[in-house]
Amino acid sequence: MSENWKTFIHGPNAGLLFYKRIYRQDSILSKLRTICKDQDESRNNKLEDKENPFKVFYQALYSLLASDYNTIDNQAAIERTTLYTTYPGLLIGSGYNHNANTDGDAKIGFFFDHTTGLPVIPGSSVKGLLRSVFEKDSDKDDNKYTGAESLKAIRFFLSGIQAENNELTTQELDKIKQEIFGDAAEGSGLDIFFDAVPNIIETGQKPILGNDFLTPHINRDHPELSPFTNPNPIQFIKVLPGIGFEFRFCLTNSPSYPKWTSKLKHSLFVKIIMTLGAGAKTNVGYGQFTDVYQNPQKNANKRVEQSITDKGRQNTGIPENSFPKVAIPFLLKDEQFEGTVSEIIGDYYIISFEVRGHECIYRKKKTDKLILAIGDTVKVICANEYTDKNPNISIKPL
Repeated sequence: MSENWKTFIHGPNAGLLFYKRIYRQDSILSKLRTICKDQDESRNNKLEDKENPFKVFYQALYSLLASDYNTIDNQAAIERTTLYTTYPGLLIGSGYNHNANTDGDAKIGFFFDHTTGLPVIPGSSVKGLLRSVFEKDSDKDDNKYTGAESLKAIRFFLSGIQAENNELTTQELDKIKQEIFGDAAEGSGLDIFFDAVPNIIETGQKPILGNDFLTPHINRDHPELSPFTNPNPIQFIKVLPGIGFEFRFCLTNSPSYPKWTSKLKHSLFVKIIMTLGAGAKTNVGYGQFTDVYQNPQKNANKRVEQSITDKGRQNTGIPENSFPKVAIPFLLKDEQFEGTVSEIIGDYYIISFEVRGHECIYRKKKTDKLILAIGDTVKVICANEYTDKNPNISIKPL
C-alpha cells in the first residue's frame, strides 16, 4: 500500500510520518525493494542514484512549523516555565529503532507524542533527571542513594534560591526526596511531573525539526586503528535551537519542612534543568536550555566570530581551560580528582581529569616547585568553589 503523505498538510502527526508513512511512498518502496532483493546485500547499501528518494520526505518533515499545531493543554499543571533549546538542539528518543539500512534515511529514532506527533520530553524523563541530583551517591554495588555528594549538589543548586540551604542535613534531604518522588515502600511522591511540550505560542512560525549527523571513527576489526578510520556519518533528527518547551509540574508545600514550598521546588527544578540539560548527548551540548529566547541565526554568527577568536588562540598552541557545564556543580571546595599531564606546551602543563565521567581540561603554569612530565599522574584540588573567572584549582604530583 502506498499513499501520498504530503496530503497531510495541516498539523500532520510527525511521529506517524517518521515511523510509518515514510515507508509507504512509491519512490522509497521501489528503492527498498531493489536493495532488499538479495537478502545478503540488504545491509549497508549505498544509494547510487543522485536523487535520494528520502530527500523530499525529510525536507517536508523539516518544514513543519510550530504554528501548524495546537497547544497541548494540561489544566492540572500549576507550575509552568518555558525554556528554549540552544545550539545544537535537543535529541530525545535516541534509543528507539529507526533504520532502513539505507543511505538517506535517519539511523536513530526519535520520541513523538503519540496523539499530536509533536516532540515532547516525557514527564518520567524530567522526573528521573531531577531525582538523579538527589541521588548522587553510590554504594559498592552502584546503587544510588542520598548522601554527602547529593547534599553538596543540592546545596549548589539552592544557592541564590534559599539562603538557609547550608542547614540541610542528608537525613532531611532524603526525607524531602521521598516526599517529592516517592519510593518503593511509600509509592508515588506528593509532586507530579508532566511532559514538557512545545510552547506553540512562544515558538510561533518556526520550523521545529532539523537533521544532524554523528561521525564516529570506528574500526571494528582493528579498534586500535579507529583514529585513522574514515568516519561513517549517521543521520538523525533533532529539535532545532530556539524552540520553546513548557516544563509543567503540580507541586506541593512539604508537610514536614515548611521552607520547602512549591515555589522553592519549582525554582530548584528549573535551575537543575538549565544546568544539566535533558535528553541524549548532553555531554556534547545537546539538550541545553535557556530562559531567554535566543535567535539561532544570531548565535550562529556568534559561533563564527568565536571560531575566529579560537583560531587566534590556537596560534599560541595553548588550549583554554575547559569545564563541561554538567561538571561544574561538582567542582566544590576541597573536592579532589585524579588527573594526568596530557601535554606540555610552552610554560604550561595541560592537565586532563574527569568529573563524573566528563572530561575537564586545566592549564597550569610551570613553577620552580612544580616539575612534571607528560603522563605523570597528579592530584587536582579545588581550593574553593568554581567561578568562571577563577577556577581556584591547585595541582599536586602523586
